[in-house]
Amino acid sequence: MTLTLTIGSIEKKLVLQDGQVVERDVIHLNLSVDHDIIDGAPLMRFVDRFKKMLLKGTSLAPSAEERQD
Repeated sequence: MTLTLTIGSIEKKLVLQDGQVVERDVIHLNLSVDHDIIDGAPLMRFVDRFKKMLLKGTSLAPSAEERQD
C-alpha cells in the first residue's frame, strides 16, 4: 500500500481557542507511507493541505481556484 490512513480513538482534550482554554473532542489519525513510492516533500505538502481541510471542515472536492492550478 502506498498510503494508509488509520483512524483511532476520540478523546476530550483541553485546547487553546481564541485565547481561551476549552475542552474539545480530538480524533487520533495516523498516516503510514511507502517512502519507496512517495517522496517526503510532496507527502508533507499533502499532509499540510489535508490538515487544513480537516480543521476548516471543507470537503475533499477541489475548489474552482484549485482546479485552475
